[in-house]
Amino acid sequence: MILKKIDRGLYECFDDSYNHYMIEDSTREKTMYKRPADLKGGEWKWGIYEQEGAEWIYLDGNPTMADCLEVINTLQAANEYLR
Repeated sequence: MILKKIDRGLYECFDDSYNHYMIEDSTREKTMYKRPADLKGGEWKWGIYEQEGAEWIYLDGNPTMADCLEVINTLQAANEYLR
């Protein structure tokens, strides 16, 4: 997995299968991606977004960055299993 810091609270991630994700801190002043309207800021701090075509789609929210990376590893393992 490759993780690159883009800005404070914003990271770009590529898994071993070259799937592209962004991980964003929900407390950033200027957020880059749409958050689900039904989530409150206290429920999660970090959001995971996956690129589908030209759009970034919300996948999951977690309290820590480490939890986000674990989710991405789990998604990669599931994708490999399904191949």
